[in-house]
Amino acid sequence: YFVPYRTFARAAGRKVSPREVFAAMWAAGAAQHYHYFVAGSADGEPLATLGMYGWGNRAVEVSSSLSPQAMADGLPAQDLLHWHLLLRAKELGYQVLDLAGVNPHPGGKDTGIRRFKEKWGGEEVSWPQLTRPGWRNWLSRGLSVAEQARRRWRDGRQGSNGRPA
Repeated sequence: YFVPYRTFARAAGRKVSPREVFAAMWAAGAAQHYHYFVAGSADGEPLATLGMYGWGNRAVEVSSSLSPQAMADGLPAQDLLHWHLLLRAKELGYQVLDLAGVNPHPGGKDTGIRRFKEKWGGEEVSWPQLTRPGWRNWLSRGLSVAEQARRRWRDGRQGSNGRPA
């Protein structure tokens, strides 16, 4: 599971925790709470990964990735994995399945992510978040807000065909 997840996530430009982090969590007893899914092609090549972490009556989606080839071909591999994740969560008795959040002001790629998660029929819920005080959090939040504004400005300057208006 980890090798295709790391490969696909890095290809998408995401930072991935080292394998040792996953191994340490597993050794500490997390295996009973983690469930992993991999979709593969007919010839056995991995196309997508999806994980679930459950505790009590709740489960949350983790470690989602899609191969560059599956993305280019428009394969609905994540739909298949989410369906199996949903069935497994129900089988294990989880009452809440958290699809790991959405951007409240989506633009670009985030719009598609939000649409994907909305089609599963859930509801948006806000959770309190604990953060460490300090300049890094303020800088990170400021950069995030600036990036969202840039995307909204860029998306507003493009016509429906994706070309400059």
